[in-house]
Amino acid sequence: MSQEIVYTSAPRGLKPGSKGFCTVVSTHGMAGNFSERLEILSGYRHAFTPGNRNAPVNYSHLHIKVSEQTYYVLSRICDAGVDYSQRSNKLAHHVALSASELVAAGPAAVLAHGGFCESRWDGRVRTLPVGRSPNAPCSGPGVCSAWKRLTGDAGWAAVLAHSATAAKPRPVSVIFPAGTDTLALVVEALNLVSPAQRWNVTFSTYFTRSVAGSDCLWRFVLNGTKQASSLRNNSTELVIELDTELKAPPQTPFLSSARTGRSHVGYNAHFVPPSGTGSDPYARLRASRKPQVSFVSGPGRFDATGPAGSINHYQNMPAMPDLLGRRHRWYKRKLSWLLLGLLSLTVIGGLVLAAFYAGKNAGTTTVPELPVAPAVDNDTSADVTFEIRIAQNTPTLFRRDESYRTLRRVLGISQSSLRTINWVFESGL
Repeated sequence: MSQEIVYTSAPRGLKPGSKGFCTVVSTHGMAGNFSERLEILSGYRHAFTPGNRNAPVNYSHLHIKVSEQTYYVLSRICDAGVDYSQRSNKLAHHVALSASELVAAGPAAVLAHGGFCESRWDGRVRTLPVGRSPNAPCSGPGVCSAWKRLTGDAGWAAVLAHSATAAKPRPVSVIFPAGTDTLALVVEALNLVSPAQRWNVTFSTYFTRSVAGSDCLWRFVLNGTKQASSLRNNSTELVIELDTELKAPPQTPFLSSARTGRSHVGYNAHFVPPSGTGSDPYARLRASRKPQVSFVSGPGRFDATGPAGSINHYQNMPAMPDLLGRRHRWYKRKLSWLLLGLLSLTVIGGLVLAAFYAGKNAGTTTVPELPVAPAVDNDTSADVTFEIRIAQNTPTLFRRDESYRTLRRVLGISQSSLRTINWVFESGL
């Protein structure tokens, strides 16, 4: 069963306490992490003032993975004028399909089919009992008339089809002028691909940024933006500029099919939905990051070859496999918190003990007045005088016994040494 949400700016959202940009419509029983993953896909960059007719609409097809299950997300994101606070607004509608719900027509045909995506929100915050199902007729290869009208040669659509079905696929960026029907370009290029491969192709008709955990093969970039300028300065990217004079497209197996509308040799009309589990739909794309020949438009930029060790190649290396697993990561986090708690208790206990002893030893201890001993011999008098002086100059920690003779015995001072030390004290040396 499909899952869907509508995401926009509202004074009250579907979740308790939510407002501003939030989910206002959702299918019943959708998990919280699933909804959050769809909300992340709702980014939109306003290139014009709110309400401008030339504001591009982003139709996209991306893959996400939730609880080891692969979902195929069809989205429509557009400018929505201003919100309740008179700030710029957007409207995003996402429909996540499981593998069993895919149809042979492919993602682009489903998005182009009238009524599948919401273009406006009626203001009602609600939960849908069930999600919608894709329903679009399957079309085979045809003459790519939209590409011919914009570039002068329908064969440029074959460049996209070849990049997606090659043994080592790589992304293609298409720079388009404002007002271009980019979804029509995607539909024509994807119809060149066999139905069984169409759902492997991810695209965005108004690409502004990459989303973590999702790869995008066909990226349509608005002319005049920073992304377009960056692409023109990167010779390793495969770029097609629609608003410049293009040379003849490169030879690919799809070239004749794009120009004539006849099926190519490798076209197979049989459709088998992918399993959706047990395989990584991005593995083939991640393994293909080594740049190949770039069919780049513009003067001096056609057939530019990217170096195998370029920065782009190493930045897009495959991610390390998850060897620990979810359960092991959970135990690892719990152990980390436990160790941190024990360390904190140890530090706090040490500080408490240090403060206790510091306060106990900081006070002054009054030396008790000793009784005057009878002058039996000079040694005893010297001993008492010395012990009084030692007691007065000894820290509190060492003056715990009222008998200062014990201190002398502990220090191991003889009678002769006492006389010498007492003479030093008496003379003030």
